[in-house]
Amino acid sequence: MKKFICKSILFCFLMVALIGCTAAFITFGLPIQFHNTYQHALSVQYDSLRRMRSPKVVIMGDSAVPFSLNASLMEKKIGMPVQTLGIHSGTGLEYILNLSKANIQKGDIMVVELEPSTEDSFSPGIVLTACENNFSMYRYFSSSDWRKVALYYPSYLIKKLKYCMNIRDGQTPAYNGNSFDRNGNYDYYRGSCTLPRHLSLNKANEKTTFNRKEYSGQFLSFLNDYNRYCRERGATFLISFPPYLNESLQSSAHDIDDLQRSLSQQLDAPIITKIADRKYPRRYIYNNIAHCNSAGADAATKQLAREITIYLRKHNQERKPFRQNAAPANGRKPLGNGWQITFPV
Repeated sequence: MKKFICKSILFCFLMVALIGCTAAFITFGLPIQFHNTYQHALSVQYDSLRRMRSPKVVIMGDSAVPFSLNASLMEKKIGMPVQTLGIHSGTGLEYILNLSKANIQKGDIMVVELEPSTEDSFSPGIVLTACENNFSMYRYFSSSDWRKVALYYPSYLIKKLKYCMNIRDGQTPAYNGNSFDRNGNYDYYRGSCTLPRHLSLNKANEKTTFNRKEYSGQFLSFLNDYNRYCRERGATFLISFPPYLNESLQSSAHDIDDLQRSLSQQLDAPIITKIADRKYPRRYIYNNIAHCNSAGADAATKQLAREITIYLRKHNQERKPFRQNAAPANGRKPLGNGWQITFPV
């Protein structure tokens, strides 16, 4: 009996060691497998954000962010370098905001586009394929995120092994790693709207609703904590909303006004966008009620740039680009990233 127990313990130990070694090999030994996927853009965005010098503008949110923002156009309008951070609602907005803390410095403008619903949407299936071997991104998981990651990790390892054996998910051109530039900003051209002529408003993904009950006190407290974090570092945190198809709106004007008023009262950070102003016609929408086509992205970018500019002017902050090799007229040394901040007298 004693020998049997010892053999059983040894067998269990060997099995655990074998599983551990296999997991370690798949995690660390295999080359990166998801670099051509849509999700991997989040890792590219994160690395770009860490390299980017300040002052800068960072636009954060879910998939509406890459689809509704023309980063190069925003840079021209704002006069500052621009980085998007967000690729999918499955990353969870809290994780995206935590991820942005990798590089928040004085003069930065951090803008979040609040989704209509802020339930905990952290999906390890999305996030792990986005992070893969970029392990510094793991440090921004919350305790609840880690529990989800631990449960999903075996499935992630199997998926990575399948990719290594060329058993891969199909990808459309719009949802592909090649749809993003070297900084992780979305630059795939989207033409006309591909949505059905008549939406089925019984489907959750074909209707837009705004309700103050969707924003929990815990989440609003998180946003206020993030605002304090930004202010301590001399950065500005602003709140906006993503575009949406006008035909998909289910909320009344009263409900929208009620939500906007409630958020303004409970949040410390300024809300620079009116929800009603983000209602866009079909000619500006692509394949999702919250995804703009290229023309819509240009319109949404100009609108958001105008809102940011108005806010900054109100607070006596004006940012102007200059050529890096040119000597500043006021004798100041240029910032390393080729941008400077000037304050009107």
